[in-house]
Amino acid sequence: MLRRDFFGNVLSAPALALGVGRIAHPLASESRAPVVTETADAASTTPRMAAQGNVVDFENGLIRRSIELGEDGSLKLNAFQNLRTGFDWAAQGQPADIYLQMGETAITGFQPGQGFRLVGRHQEKLANGAIELSIEILQEPTKAKFTLFYTLLAGAPIIEYRLTIENQGDTPLPPISRFDPFTLWLRGDQGPLQTYMWGDVDGASDIVTPHLGESVQRRTLDSTLAVTGVSGSRPWFILENIAKREFMFVRVGWTVDWGLRLLREGNQVLLTSGILKSVHELEPGEKLESPRICAGLVHGELDDAVNVMHDHLRSVLPATLTNYPWVTYNLWFTEPGDMEEALKKEADFAADLGVECFYYDAGWYEGADTRGSGLWGQGLGSYDELKTRFPHGLGALSDYVHSKGMKFGLWVDPPNIDPALVDRKIPPKWLAQQDGVDCIIHVGVWKPDPGLKRLCLGCPEVVEYLERSLSGVIQKWNIDWLKWDPSGNSPFDQPCNRTDHGHQAGNGTYAAVRGQEKIYRHLLEEFPNLVIEHVYGPDGFARFSRNFPVSYDECARTETHKIRHYVIGASYWFPGAFGQSFIWDRPDPIVGRPDLKPLGFLLRPHTETYLDNLFRSCMMTGFGFGTLDGSASQAISRWSPEVSEAARRNIKAFKKYRHLLSGDVYHLSPQSLLYVPDMPQVEQWDIIEYVKRDGSEAVAFFFRGSAKDSTQNATLKGLQSDAEYAVTSVSTGQRRKIPGQLLMERGVEVSLRETDASEILMLSRLSTGMRSTGLLPGHRYRGSIV
Repeated sequence: MLRRDFFGNVLSAPALALGVGRIAHPLASESRAPVVTETADAASTTPRMAAQGNVVDFENGLIRRSIELGEDGSLKLNAFQNLRTGFDWAAQGQPADIYLQMGETAITGFQPGQGFRLVGRHQEKLANGAIELSIEILQEPTKAKFTLFYTLLAGAPIIEYRLTIENQGDTPLPPISRFDPFTLWLRGDQGPLQTYMWGDVDGASDIVTPHLGESVQRRTLDSTLAVTGVSGSRPWFILENIAKREFMFVRVGWTVDWGLRLLREGNQVLLTSGILKSVHELEPGEKLESPRICAGLVHGELDDAVNVMHDHLRSVLPATLTNYPWVTYNLWFTEPGDMEEALKKEADFAADLGVECFYYDAGWYEGADTRGSGLWGQGLGSYDELKTRFPHGLGALSDYVHSKGMKFGLWVDPPNIDPALVDRKIPPKWLAQQDGVDCIIHVGVWKPDPGLKRLCLGCPEVVEYLERSLSGVIQKWNIDWLKWDPSGNSPFDQPCNRTDHGHQAGNGTYAAVRGQEKIYRHLLEEFPNLVIEHVYGPDGFARFSRNFPVSYDECARTETHKIRHYVIGASYWFPGAFGQSFIWDRPDPIVGRPDLKPLGFLLRPHTETYLDNLFRSCMMTGFGFGTLDGSASQAISRWSPEVSEAARRNIKAFKKYRHLLSGDVYHLSPQSLLYVPDMPQVEQWDIIEYVKRDGSEAVAFFFRGSAKDSTQNATLKGLQSDAEYAVTSVSTGQRRKIPGQLLMERGVEVSLRETDASEILMLSRLSTGMRSTGLLPGHRYRGSIV
């Protein structure tokens, strides 16, 4: 039986054994503004670098890295150390900082005898207070120049790595298939090492494929743990020394075909990370750049490592906007005729409910489906609006939505196009091909399914066209929110191997990722307050996006535990404020889709307890409503009065605590183990807490689920022990004063009489020295209060 969860494996020493360990979970990285991660003054965490002979040390009071450079081009790692505890991960004196496959040669670390020569070393202080060290090494036989970049951040136990390779010779370099910038040997005397990652373990091999939404299996591996990234996967990895409670995390700034490998050789463990499945043939003068990889060292618990990763991610993401995350409504209709009045009425209802961003999904473009069948690929690739659906234009709808006090957004799927547009609007030379045949994706639900053609994002002409087209619609229709959605079909699954697109036959995926990065960068530079909803994984595009959907669950049954499973799981990878969970329903049949069963769950009355549980399960991250199948019958204005009222009151509560979803996160109960494909609920509580980084505010979510025990204790974290807190029940509105020390030492017990019931506690710091006035009814401490 397969089990869907975040998982841990144990890497033992000296004999490697990857077996069942503690249930585990995920992360992210790059750099804008530094954040102090532990109790330390700014001066003590300022990056410093010192060189003595061939030894270069750089540290910031939190993390230290020491390398030894040889004139023969060798590079040895002497230390990779957590300075707060003194713990050193490195196997001293081993070659490091590149895993290279060039032609028939594979090199692990810069070593003597490989023709390398040290040619330069430079140091630069960056605007954000970081120090960047660059080391230049030339391989004499090939004239390949390697430049290693190490960025030591201020106030964070993190170092960022990247690498460039330049052909300084007169002839092409041998094909380069691996150029990992993060490579080091770990000490082999550490005892058991626990691995954490997000995704799948393939029971038939030693490959672990992290992929949101897929099944998870555990198994014991013999000697190697290889992690490979597929489309939509999460490029992170955490390694724990169990005995010392030391954590190392690694985040790869890439979106697909990335790799991370743990390999035991003798009494040491090799760790490398970089890009896979890409072959580069550098002509004279050409340069290749690796993705940015960050590695950090933390002591404590898994959540401590997660929160440091979140700090780093927050410094990379675009600046947070006012009152973010917004409550959203994502809808689309494919019925025939003028839909403007229906959309205005829906906007009126949404604004009254508390929605803050109203955005239109597929079907707004010329040539779109008008049969009500949700055939979103019809007309895809046009950037002109469908006049029969919007007689006054999308600009008029945008103006109306803005007049209601809401933001306006639009859905796009730039890489995929309707084949009917080829020649008429899209030059055939822009199409992605494999071996001379156009790449086609088949959605699989359309009958017949003509397929969609794919643009090559590695072609500079395509990138320029999409930059111009997207900027045009954003400006013309005053777009605040852009949903970039390849509709579950990654543009990187079929790498283009044409050689007339500006990329080579073997690096189409690499070029396409760089192309999409360029488009995102262009849009944010032109529209800095734009929200880009990056669908299909918050992976290497994290630094360009403000929103990553994590759950599209329908509300057909009382299975809110599934929503919580995704939402809580995603909180390991990124702060809750940057996720998005949707509620939708399908009350009526869809034209031409007999496979879609009508639901109508939200049109019926339900108990207040259940509805609160439903909405709260979604509201531990960014929250929204949606219509999934392109049918006006799914509009939220059709919901029953009980459902609408539950949405209204929970949105009101959400807006009071949503600012805390960008704070530190603490998982106060183990994540549920859900068995696929049915994922039945297990008998345990789900409890999670978000805390403002200074400890002044917090919000704690309690879900009983199907647990038999009606009472559950949770020891809160991240608060100030010498402060008192106003603790408010969202369910009852009652408010009491409780000491922070008691909340963190003895915990709070929450009692919920019904299964599938929930509670939210909001905490706000009061002045110290105030007298406690008691506990919330139904909430008590384990043990006596002193």
